[in-house]
Formats: sequence, structure tokens, C-alpha cells
Amino acid sequence: MCLMFSFLFPMANLMDYLIEMKAPKGKTSKYQEEWLSELAAKGYDTAVCVGFDEARKKIMEYITL
Repeated sequence: MCLMFSFLFPMANLMDYLIEMKAPKGKTSKYQEEWLSELAAKGYDTAVCVGFDEARKKIMEYITL
């Protein structure tokens, strides 16, 4: 199962921050990789995180830009 989070407040020169959440053995599909690439090309910051700890680290990095 994957979840997408959007923090609807821009930080630095970035638009939203979208995180694709994955279970420990989860992988992104080709479609998801293409979609994340398209979002990044439009100015969105994206990440794929495995588990809560990795997501928390990415979120903390983002909000302290």
C-alpha cells in the first residue's frame, strides 16, 4: 500500500512536498516512478520513503530549509 502526503505550504523555492510511503519490502512501480518524475519536473519536491523513520527524517529536512 502506498500513501501520498502533500504539505500545502511552500518551503524555499519548492512547491509542495510529496512523499510516497512504502512498506519495508515495497517498491515503486514504473508508473509511480514516471509520475514522481513528472511532478519533480513541475517543481514539486518528491521522496520515496520506506517506513516512518525515513519519512520523519525527510520531513524534518524539508521544514528546516
